[in-house]
Amino acid sequence: MQRAPGSYFLYNSGAAYMLGSLVQRVTGRAGREDDTLIVIDDDALAAPLGRETTGYELGVDVFLNARHHVSNDRNGETHPHSWRIQARLTGNPEQGNGILAGSAEVRELIEKCLAPYYDKLLNQVEPFDAVSPTSENMAAAFYHLVDEALTMPGLKLDALCVWDSPTSYVTYREAA
Repeated sequence: MQRAPGSYFLYNSGAAYMLGSLVQRVTGRAGREDDTLIVIDDDALAAPLGRETTGYELGVDVFLNARHHVSNDRNGETHPHSWRIQARLTGNPEQGNGILAGSAEVRELIEKCLAPYYDKLLNQVEPFDAVSPTSENMAAAFYHLVDEALTMPGLKLDALCVWDSPTSYVTYREAA
C-alpha cells in the first residue's frame, strides 16, 4: 500500500461531470464554472422524480455529569453518571443555503438548558426534587426544556434520548 487509508483522495472527474449533468438535467439549473459548491434545495431534486421532500434529522449530543439516586436502583445509593443527552431535530434546510441548523448553535442551546443540572445531585434540583430522576423522567423533562427554548425557524425537536451507559438509552418524543 502506497498511502495510508484516508490520507489521499483521487476524484474521478468523469463521474463528477456525469453527476453534475444529471443534477442539471433534473433541476433545470446550471452552475457557473467558478462555483465550488452549488446548493440546490431538496424540492428541486425531489419534485422532478415524483417524490416529496420528507426533511432531515440533525442529531446533537452533549454530556451531563451529575449524580442521582433512584429507590429501585442500588437500594437508593447515590451514584455518579456521565449521561449522554442526544437531541434529534427535524426540519428542512433554509432556502438557498442548504443548512438545516448549525450544530454548534443547537449544542449551545442544549447545554444552556441543562446547565442547572451539571455536577449536581439531581434529586435536589427541580423537577427531580419531586419526581425520581430515572432516565425516563430525565428524557421527558429535558425534552420539554429544550423544546421550550428552541426558537430556530423551521426546526422541531423530534426526540430526546438519555443514554445512561454506552449500550442503553431511553427516548422521549411527543405524539405527532
